[in-house]
Amino acid sequence: MEKDQQDRIIVVSNRLPLKVQKDGDSYTYAPTSGGLVTGLKCAKESMDFLWLGCLSGIPESDREEVSKKCAEDFGFFPVFIEADLYEKYYNRMCNGVLWPLFHSFSDLAAYSIEDYIAYKQVNAIFTREILKIARDGDKIWIHDYHLMLVPKMLRESSKGSDVKIGFFLHIPFPCHSLLSGFSLSQALIRGILGSDLVGFHAFEDVGNFASASGMLGCVISSPFIVERDGRSVHIEVFPIGIDPTLFLRECLKESTKKRVQELKQKFENKKILLGVDRIDYIKGIPHRIKAFSKMLKEHPELAKDVVFFQLGVPSRMDMPVYAALARTLCSLSGEANSKRGSIEETNIYFINKSVPFSELCALYMAADVCVISSLRDGLNLVSLEYVACSGSGALVMSEYAGAAGMLVGAVYVNPWDITSLSRGYIRALNMPEEERIERKTSMQRVVSKYTAVHWAQRFIGTLKTLGS
Repeated sequence: MEKDQQDRIIVVSNRLPLKVQKDGDSYTYAPTSGGLVTGLKCAKESMDFLWLGCLSGIPESDREEVSKKCAEDFGFFPVFIEADLYEKYYNRMCNGVLWPLFHSFSDLAAYSIEDYIAYKQVNAIFTREILKIARDGDKIWIHDYHLMLVPKMLRESSKGSDVKIGFFLHIPFPCHSLLSGFSLSQALIRGILGSDLVGFHAFEDVGNFASASGMLGCVISSPFIVERDGRSVHIEVFPIGIDPTLFLRECLKESTKKRVQELKQKFENKKILLGVDRIDYIKGIPHRIKAFSKMLKEHPELAKDVVFFQLGVPSRMDMPVYAALARTLCSLSGEANSKRGSIEETNIYFINKSVPFSELCALYMAADVCVISSLRDGLNLVSLEYVACSGSGALVMSEYAGAAGMLVGAVYVNPWDITSLSRGYIRALNMPEEERIERKTSMQRVVSKYTAVHWAQRFIGTLKTLGS
């Protein structure tokens, strides 16, 4: 397909999907993967496609050279933020305040005006860098909670009326009662309202955002349109997906099939419950371990027949709340296993590290049940990955994860309720094979249709039509 040089999209995210490392006197450049990268493959085929985001670890003396290489070879435009400013903006404001607040953990949000000033400064730097490359008619697609002030800053710039601005929030948007206690919430909402199109994963997020906008005096002219300063801001649901073919190809490899058999033999053909998560308090990992212990206490006959394998990928370990959670998980796992009679009767395996993609797919295939117990989650891609892989396992799904609205073949649970989780395990373990296959097949159809590429095509297509 020939690219339309007059139809450009500028993607803006906190980080560029690129790893740049010094190798002697030169640099090596390696693109990284992820849901956003996968979804935007479609844009590269039909549009002039640019990407703007942070790149760290580059000395000031080398930045011009690196910027030139990024632009020429990848269409990437680095934003360089000094380390102390980035620390306040990213670790302290984004991850220390906005992440817990938007996931309904407001008690963990440690706010300071100094950190917000840094957040505002970085958003202004991003806006300035966007304006350097933007031209009339561009579609600018801004991503996530790191950059919520950018849409308004762009709208108020000299090019604000000449571009279309889209914003997508990859995390939940909280209810008004949570936001109302946060003094800066109005500034963040006004920032997002600078967009022409705002996207969320779930209908609940759309409703919460519309309600919050209404409290600012905006007119909600329909469930999906907010009137602000004489402009219409469209708000819609665009659940992101994955590339299921990547998982299917890996599952078909003989090496992966062999590893599945090794795992089953290791666990002596016991039924495997699997959890795969970053170490994060929103994932409800302690809750699922406690629910597993409760299940074994109430059904001791299952102890010889089931194991729980929890893969916990280290995340933000420089932040005390995350380091403490990792220690808690180790303690909970050890405590649960200590109640068994011997080493041979170990039921919980907690692996605190990341694993290669091939090993991840083998774990998905080997698992009889995959457990998603998020206390609050934007979507949860692990659930989609598990469904995409071969096998007839059941999915236990938190009703507070965005993907719950997509995967209707799952066993729904309230992760805050240990009894609900425990009963969900029993329901999934005892599910007849025919029902498991039917449920998973129906979910696989959804995952195959609503891919990352489909998500990007819908959002970009909708943004292009607004005002046309």
